[in-house]
Amino acid sequence: MCRQYLVSLGVVLLALECCYGQNWNAWGNWAACTASCGTGTTSRTRECAGPAICTGHTAETGSCHHAVPCEWGEWGPYGSCSTSCGPGVLTRFRNCENGNITSNTCVGSSNSTTPCNVRECPQWAAWGHWSACSVSCGPGAVITRARVCNGNGECAGNSTETGSCSPAFLECPGVWTQWVGLPCSKTCGPGTQIRTRTCPAPGRCNGDSQDAILCNEQVCPGTGDAGQWSEWSTWSACSETCGRRGRVSRVRTCNSETCVGDTVEEARCGRQPRCRRRRRRRNCRRGRRCRNRAQA
Repeated sequence: MCRQYLVSLGVVLLALECCYGQNWNAWGNWAACTASCGTGTTSRTRECAGPAICTGHTAETGSCHHAVPCEWGEWGPYGSCSTSCGPGVLTRFRNCENGNITSNTCVGSSNSTTPCNVRECPQWAAWGHWSACSVSCGPGAVITRARVCNGNGECAGNSTETGSCSPAFLECPGVWTQWVGLPCSKTCGPGTQIRTRTCPAPGRCNGDSQDAILCNEQVCPGTGDAGQWSEWSTWSACSETCGRRGRVSRVRTCNSETCVGDTVEEARCGRQPRCRRRRRRRNCRRGRRCRNRAQA
């Protein structure tokens, strides 16, 4: 039974009551069992004959049984290890013969696993000690440490790491620029040369910004200024140990190239002992005695 009303603006324009029957056609035949052994499922369908919409389901399922039990086939070979390094598993499969493997008609699991380990995975060694601080003061102060990857392959992560260190909070002293020298106060002869430098951080550099050094210490040409000799050294030992031919010498040095005189002075040795003479045997004539004669 059904009752239909059409209402517009609160006024019943049309009232139509109609009655329709709900008629299903007969169920169809059961489909083939999903399993050829053991227990499976089957289904069948029906259609609504109308003219109204039918309530209910158009299909239903049920279980089906075979007298022949399902059995597992032989295990297949194991596949590859599930990991390239470290602990993993090998997996193999088997089929439920004469049945559908997804229908659980065979008792047991369709796969089995066993542990495997192709090789040990690379591992990081312990971190090394922290390095010294990269700077002694000012910003940018860091410390670093490193570790080594042991084993074949690459370890996940970084081999080094950095950290901060306390000198970053210390104020650095200033650093002078290079000295810049002015010309010598004289073109020849002893003079002075002023040189200056700059501190980029005023008040933080240690030392003076200006100093003076000697320059042009050589004597000017044509001035007649002579250099200064040092004191004579002591006399050397006599060049001979005897006789009157020996000589002794002494030296002095000049503080420039303009000293007048010699740097070396020689003299005869003092009294020396006489040198001993060597003697030789003269040829002797037959019948005469040989005698020795001194050889100068």
